Amino acid sequence: MQQWEIENVIEQYSDMLYRLALVRTGNREDAEDIVQQTFLKLVEHYDKLESAEHIKAWLLRVCCNQCNNYYKLPWKKRRVELENFTDYIGVQADCEEEVVRGQQREWLMQEIYGLSEKYRTVLHLCYMEEYTPAEIAKILGISTNAVNVRLNRARKQLAQRLDKEDF
Repeated sequence: MQQWEIENVIEQYSDMLYRLALVRTGNREDAEDIVQQTFLKLVEHYDKLESAEHIKAWLLRVCCNQCNNYYKLPWKKRRVELENFTDYIGVQADCEEEVVRGQQREWLMQEIYGLSEKYRTVLHLCYMEEYTPAEIAKILGISTNAVNVRLNRARKQLAQRLDKEDF
């Protein structure tokens, strides 16, 4: 294991893992901690990994496991959810149209964060990371049917939320 190899992997996948952890935790600092823990596991197990695609899938699986462990922590159970997600989606606009689009995106993200963690995760992996349901099933360690059910339920819940607010 060469240091430059690990640095390349970290540079290549850190944004993807951060986005996944942020979607699952809803907290910037916790997401950063989870990504750091994921890369520590990478350093420990780098020699066992076979190919670039195997590394990517392995990192996503480890990140999901770290997020699952995060929810088991005693202080997580006593936390109060954030009410305002403006820290996650900054609106930087030069014109009125861009401001409106940014506000809609912010509102949409708030609605997505209103879904349960398991629905947010499959939505993120499907639409942001562009994985197929079969690939998501392998990453999360569940069946393809379970992924499809979660995707359908997430879409329905999101559609209901959007209809209520006249998005």
